[in-house]
Amino acid sequence: MQRILTTEDYIDALIAAGIFKLAKDDNEDNWFKLKAGGKSPIFWNVKEIQDDPKLLKTTVAFMNKRLKQAGVKFDKVVPIPDGANVIGAWLGYKADKAIITVPKDEKDHGADAGRKYIGKIVPGHKIVLAEDVSTTSLSAVQMVEKVRKFGLSDEEIAAGKLNLVKVEAVASVINREQGSTENLAAIGVKLVSVVNQMDAIKHAISTDNPMYGVVMRYLEQNVKKK
Repeated sequence: MQRILTTEDYIDALIAAGIFKLAKDDNEDNWFKLKAGGKSPIFWNVKEIQDDPKLLKTTVAFMNKRLKQAGVKFDKVVPIPDGANVIGAWLGYKADKAIITVPKDEKDHGADAGRKYIGKIVPGHKIVLAEDVSTTSLSAVQMVEKVRKFGLSDEEIAAGKLNLVKVEAVASVINREQGSTENLAAIGVKLVSVVNQMDAIKHAISTDNPMYGVVMRYLEQNVKKK
């Protein structure tokens, strides 16, 4: 893989690695089903970045750089399972920050039996969540609510108490610009992404490609206007 210096270089690397997927035609039956609901003529299979160590290293370097540019300071990283487990762990390594992991199923054995997370919650600590692709970020919103209750008893949660950690931002690879920024802002969290989808599409798909118009119409209908 050639040296990546710019965002455009990074988009090219994602395309070369097969991370960016484009539907073969305008038949929606052949489009990609999204976790957030609906179908799309474009898909970012960001999980496959973990198959390319150099691209993975570059990805977290860009994420860390974007967080610094956005003025986000943080103490720990919480990867949103399962899509961002690897990227979040590598981001923590790159930024020299500890990781808090959230198993999908509560552990029923060992020293962590009964715990909903693995790691230390310290009042006053600032947290960054790692997400692979941000579409609506409703999963991230749910995770923010969970993190704000880590370490509290059921009685404290029922009383509406929070744990005094602050979720500063969600760091993602791709912002699909379909509500993520707005949904996170509504709960006081910033979205910081390596690539905005609209910028990537304009770079990735030639205007001569018959699918260019299909994709642009899709984006016009689905991307949140700023």
